[in-house]
Amino acid sequence: MSSSIIGIERTIIIEELCNSGSDLIIQLPSLKNIVLSKDQYQVLKQGILFVPFSAISGKIPANELVKLCFFYRGRGIFFQSEAKTLKNGYAFMIPKVLYKQPEDTRKQNRGVYAKVFCSGKVKNGQAVECVEDQFYPLFKNNLWCYFPEREVASCVDDLFSIADMVNGKVPEDILKMLQYHHKILYLPEKKLPEKNYFAFDASITGNDVNIYKTIASVPLETQIEELPYGAYIPLSETPELPAHSVFAIDSGVPVTPLEISDSIAMLPVCRYLSSPVSDAPQDIQGRVMPMKILFINETQIIFGTTGDQMLLKMGMEYPMSVYIPLPIGTREIFVTATVTRLYTGKKGEVCAVLRYNAIREEDRRVLYEKFYGTRFL
Repeated sequence: MSSSIIGIERTIIIEELCNSGSDLIIQLPSLKNIVLSKDQYQVLKQGILFVPFSAISGKIPANELVKLCFFYRGRGIFFQSEAKTLKNGYAFMIPKVLYKQPEDTRKQNRGVYAKVFCSGKVKNGQAVECVEDQFYPLFKNNLWCYFPEREVASCVDDLFSIADMVNGKVPEDILKMLQYHHKILYLPEKKLPEKNYFAFDASITGNDVNIYKTIASVPLETQIEELPYGAYIPLSETPELPAHSVFAIDSGVPVTPLEISDSIAMLPVCRYLSSPVSDAPQDIQGRVMPMKILFINETQIIFGTTGDQMLLKMGMEYPMSVYIPLPIGTREIFVTATVTRLYTGKKGEVCAVLRYNAIREEDRRVLYEKFYGTRFL
């Protein structure tokens, strides 16, 4: 079936949009979708769609190529047009060809995915699809190395309220050490530990800093003793790039490796709740969109979606099947999990943190080894 709409069919759809209206979704590159109700824009007889400045917070760059989406009898329709700035608003020329929103293709090549049975019943129960997203890499135990610099400013409040992290300014010598090693600076008893207390090579130890002792302007031991927090996390865009920011865990008490790990697991939550990048519009109006899998390990799984699409309730237990691609085939892992936390962002996004109640030991082992890259003991 052709996805393009031309001729009489196009004319009928535009007339319907002009007379009855539909929610209009304006998609701009790397910006949050703008959703307008039918009384916030006009379709003019000249084939122009007009949006007043008052309907949009912020600005659309002049001549920006914009994707405009709406619904016709429940089916998603879209076209692309350049934004023309007029005296009182923006004008978009409606082209001669419209397009049907493509069917959801995220199930293809989906990597890790899951089915959550929201009714609590596996057989004949309502299942919500959950899919992997390239912006939130899974099975990365060093999540602090996958935090885009451009997102830091918008995440500061969530980093504090959700992950117990504050801006962790450190002396230049310590910053260089963090940037080089890409590891956590964990300071039990206000000094560097001689061993790593994490399940993987996550923190700087005494053996890592010998080279810095000879070039430090002030003895490293002295600088470390004067640091106010018990753990420092160097955020970077990739494991290959130096840290662009350093945040400290401010738990108010001596921090433990478990508390640090829990805070790090919240990094994708903080990113998602303040991310300017939005989901693609629905292909069919009213269809429940797949939730995004933001994090998964051997104890918990975290989902993200928009508020009107979140069907999970605080404190409720849900059965789910999680599918993990392996070198040969796919492993299905069945668990039951309870929603222990729900977080809502300023723009309506919601994240659900679920802890496993029941999981087979061999499945826990698979998740552990895939996440930490080490054998499950």
